[in-house]
Amino acid sequence: MSFAISIHDDVSLKDLIDICKSGGAVLKTPHVGNIYPNNLAIALLGLPMLFYDRTLGRKDINFHPDKLILNGTSVQISNPDILTTHSLIEHVPKYSKEEVRAGERVVDFHMNALKRALPQAHCFTYTEYLSKNKERILQLLEKATNLKPHLWGRIVDGDGRVHRKTAKNWNDILELGVLGLTNDRAGWIIPNPISVLFHGTIDIMGSNQEDTFLLSGPDMYRYISGYQKDLSDIYNELRKNPIWN
Repeated sequence: MSFAISIHDDVSLKDLIDICKSGGAVLKTPHVGNIYPNNLAIALLGLPMLFYDRTLGRKDINFHPDKLILNGTSVQISNPDILTTHSLIEHVPKYSKEEVRAGERVVDFHMNALKRALPQAHCFTYTEYLSKNKERILQLLEKATNLKPHLWGRIVDGDGRVHRKTAKNWNDILELGVLGLTNDRAGWIIPNPISVLFHGTIDIMGSNQEDTFLLSGPDMYRYISGYQKDLSDIYNELRKNPIWN
């Protein structure tokens, strides 16, 4: 059995709610930032949502975490070249002083705004997900790195600047640390394919179904098939040599 990725447009929101209520693994994975209607709808329905907080404003053209978008107006509030995990609000728009505070973490600002608007939403950040599943994630990362060290390609420094870097083995990863796991301020940024693998392994362990349902935005369904081989290789290695009971 391999890690099979399939794209479905035949599953309704009601189906997903029923799957979730019955103990299945359902997850939407938007980015931290300005949340647009399809994600607001999912939040309103109470489906689990993991907000990825390792993006750059200048590249994230869907969520613009470095900006505040209100009533059709976009205002820059933080540095677009700083990773969202490190980014702080630098500019307070005149029309929103009571909600935006200089020096506040951009992640906190956006997440708090969402939770105020939709208190019933089941929302958490990628950093919170890593912390909750730390031990299993570290074990999986070691196994994946031993098999596919080339997947690692980015590090962040303590100031939130992202740099390109390659890894040869797990010791290279341990030397700098993993952002959000073994180092809170700097280190390697977990590769996207491995993040997807978490949901087909760790998340499925708490599910009563064989499938994980990841709800795509405008991009994920386009690129995820490119992860197929790496995911299958790592998944099959985990099946042959299990790391969890």
